[in-house]
Amino acid sequence: MVTPAPPQPERYAEIVQAAIRAFARKGYGGTTLADIAVEAGVSQPRISQIFGNKENAFIEAHKVASGEVLGLLSANAEPPFSIERMGAGYVELMQERREVLLMIFQALTSSYVPSIGDEARRVINEVTTLVVDKAGGTHEDAVAFLERGFFIHAMMAARVFDHVGDYPETGKLLDTVRIS
Repeated sequence: MVTPAPPQPERYAEIVQAAIRAFARKGYGGTTLADIAVEAGVSQPRISQIFGNKENAFIEAHKVASGEVLGLLSANAEPPFSIERMGAGYVELMQERREVLLMIFQALTSSYVPSIGDEARRVINEVTTLVVDKAGGTHEDAVAFLERGFFIHAMMAARVFDHVGDYPETGKLLDTVRIS
């Protein structure tokens, strides 16, 4: 049997982005390899050849999404520590690439899968390291930064940003989160 050639790097990146969109929309439990295939415009067997299984697809998608988030945070991590400065990249992601942040959230809610839990903890550790070691913050600053991030992720998952007019008190809550 002939082993299919791996996709070209550019096409592989497109397929991983399709996986990010699919997992962001439906979560780990609700997404199938067929969903990723439809999103990527390839066959389900091709997705199986690329990733092997759904867990591997999720891990790869999460690594790419978290790499994008960590890159933005790192670019804004400098002493003295500032939640607003470090979180500035979130505004752009929330507006233009919401699926990246939702992918991070999906890893947190799917941590019952050991490998996904390891990935989620890795990202929390890296954010903590950025706050403390690169931005000169304290561990208390890291907790405050993570709390704000978790709040934003939860509001995005509940699609609150799309329904602020329906829930005015929630809109006021969001106004208190100064991320830029």
